[in-house]
Amino acid sequence: MAEHQFDAIIVGAGFGGIGAAIQLKRLGFDDFVLLEREDDLGGTWYVNHYPGLAVDVPTTSYSYFFEPNPNWSRLFSTGTEIKQYADDVADKYDVRRHIRFNTTVEGARWDEDAGVWRVALAGGETLAARYLITATGFLSQPLTPEIPGITGFEGTIIHTADWDDSYDPTNRRIGIIGTGATAVQLIPELARAAADLTVYQRTPIWVVPKVDVPFSARAKRLFARLPLAQRAIRVVTDALYEFMVYVAVVHRRTFRGRFNIAASDLAKMYRFVTIRDKDLRRRLTPDYDFGCKRPTFSNSYYQSFNKSTVHLQDSGIDRIEPDGIVANDGSKAVIDTLVLATGFDLWEANFPAIEVVGRDGRNLGKWWRET
Repeated sequence: MAEHQFDAIIVGAGFGGIGAAIQLKRLGFDDFVLLEREDDLGGTWYVNHYPGLAVDVPTTSYSYFFEPNPNWSRLFSTGTEIKQYADDVADKYDVRRHIRFNTTVEGARWDEDAGVWRVALAGGETLAARYLITATGFLSQPLTPEIPGITGFEGTIIHTADWDDSYDPTNRRIGIIGTGATAVQLIPELARAAADLTVYQRTPIWVVPKVDVPFSARAKRLFARLPLAQRAIRVVTDALYEFMVYVAVVHRRTFRGRFNIAASDLAKMYRFVTIRDKDLRRRLTPDYDFGCKRPTFSNSYYQSFNKSTVHLQDSGIDRIEPDGIVANDGSKAVIDTLVLATGFDLWEANFPAIEVVGRDGRNLGKWWRET
């Protein structure tokens, strides 16, 4: 029996993979397959479902231009809404029937003689296609820190990328490691319910207020009846973010960092207004310029530290014991839950996420690292 050759193989059924599938259909291709290791589509918006999950760019921009959604509840929508949007788009464009769920890709190699990509799956199966599209994203391989004693912790350990929806933080004693974008969203949610919350910070993050507004029923009706109205809002949000990147990153030296300075001044004022304790404010102040790391937006992160039940620990972690965490300053926080908001392995595991070997036996990941 002759080997079946697909027109294209897409690795990953997140927003990138779904979008690629739709464009293939528009170009007249229908014999393609999406390979997804999870049991549902949505990528990071399926895997991540921790409390407080939301987009950090306006949803008018965080959506397909060809498929505006008039039903967003607010400018910065929740993770649940984003996941539902992915489902709706996939169903509308008949993408789901092309997806093979619970399928792990181990690697892809270009076959020069046959002129096809050969994609190896876990379990030994190999697929062939003229075109290979990797849409695995960067937020797919959770990073678990190697901290002395972590394997001996007797309480509950939860990574934000593998959140247990049955977990109830009410009246729990929680330690959370990390103060990145995920933690900025999660910490306020935990602070509202926990009896005690200790935040372990390595590097403070720049936080600016989020200009978030709900969309009224009248606005939703307008978007549905007149899609150009929503597209007009998208033009504004797209232009704003493009301007920020253009001025603050691409041409930072040309403008002598004026935008970065203005943004940092805004963040400083926001921090001054929201954090009452002077020493705490100092410890939450980044020692690097605005823009060196991606800033985040929140209207509740700083306020969480004003609670008497929330503690900031920034001396570093010495070790983890069965019932708590010992910091480098010798203090110990007794906890029953350890939350790892330690992000993802963006380099070793995601550059790329699978082994890709192209022409002349060139390993894409190795070539990227060497150049």
